[in-house]
Amino acid sequence: MTSFHCHQLLLSSCKNLSSLTQIHVRIITPGYNFNIPIATHLINLYSSFKRSNFSRTLFDLTPNPPLVLWNSMIRAYKEQIRAERDVVVWNAMISGVAQCGEAVKAVELFKKMQIVCVISPSSVTLLNLL
Repeated sequence: MTSFHCHQLLLSSCKNLSSLTQIHVRIITPGYNFNIPIATHLINLYSSFKRSNFSRTLFDLTPNPPLVLWNSMIRAYKEQIRAERDVVVWNAMISGVAQCGEAVKAVELFKKMQIVCVISPSSVTLLNLL
């Protein structure tokens, strides 16, 4: 199996940001030939872990990025915007419920936001719970 295929398999096995960064460091070694499919995979993975800034850094380091990398970056930013919009909607719901005196219901929404919907709270979310 070539190193390209090994790298693709290793990247596909990443379950968290820590494992992704460890594998990324290992595949970018002296003598590594830049590879568009690997770069695309890395950009997509970083954005899936909500690290579009890492995706952008990798994109910026790519000489003459082809269309596939542009598409990956657009997708990364789209996901980031959607996540930011989602937290705003949750903040509005939590705030409204809390202002109606339903503190327990507000905390239940907060838990659902994190556990069921896997949306990270913002500082505004935490203020709404006070």
